[in-house]
Amino acid sequence: MPLPFIKMNGAGNDFVVIDARTDFICLKSEQVRKIAARTNQVTTGCDQVIVMEPSDEADVFMRIFNADGGEVDACGNATRCIGWLVMQEKHLGNAVVQTNVATLPCEINLWGAGQPGWKEATGLVTVNMGMPHFKWQAIPLSQPLDTAHMPLEMEGLSDPTCISMGNPHVVFFVKDVDLIHRIEKVGAQLQRHPVFPKGVNVSIAHVTGNPTSGSITMRVWERGVGLTASCGTAACAVKVAAVRRELLINDKYHTLSLQNPPAAQTLMARWDNDGSVFLHGPVQIEFEGEMEL
Repeated sequence: MPLPFIKMNGAGNDFVVIDARTDFICLKSEQVRKIAARTNQVTTGCDQVIVMEPSDEADVFMRIFNADGGEVDACGNATRCIGWLVMQEKHLGNAVVQTNVATLPCEINLWGAGQPGWKEATGLVTVNMGMPHFKWQAIPLSQPLDTAHMPLEMEGLSDPTCISMGNPHVVFFVKDVDLIHRIEKVGAQLQRHPVFPKGVNVSIAHVTGNPTSGSITMRVWERGVGLTASCGTAACAVKVAAVRRELLINDKYHTLSLQNPPAAQTLMARWDNDGSVFLHGPVQIEFEGEMEL
């Protein structure tokens, strides 16, 4: 039977969404890779395949597969997209999305639920991504290391910080914004570095302005995907890392400009005083279709 899907993106980070809340679907890695392939003329490919499942603890359970077929535990932009779908269905301004590691509250900020053409509209959704984790076991690392100042050096990059946002991240800060383009040289190497037993998402970031009103320019290499137009958990990790390095203050939204191809995308992130990290940005439904598995 043809399988319906929705093609969405959150700040350019694109997803094929499958609704399995009524009929259970078990995707194999090979099927995920075919769905996500950029040569797939039906789906047009994606960074992640998302399966919506029923949940006893939230409005929906979100299962996340990277383009390489592996299942992962967190995706900030996908959470905002799934939250948008649920809020539109229920004509509400909030929803809770459950993942393998957390239940994440979402709020809609520009809302046209029930209005003609809402499926073609772009909305602004904020998700509470929960608290970051800094202990080496939580990221995880293969050995005890100082996650605030990691002893890693490659291609002129050094002294990164490591953070878990439900998935592992390593962040390099550079004084020269042109150095963010070294992500294409170091991303694939670092995601397979032995110190990261479950791989890692790699970000290179440049902070401009003062700690109160500054902004961040960054590029991301996402494990299991590669260069992606944007990565929500990476934006959260970079904001938290900037606060840890005293480059930005917490409890305030800062703009993050993601410079990955094909075009720059913008997200906003805030690390609240209570420890929670909030991610804010656009979501969009591109089209709906049916595919054969």
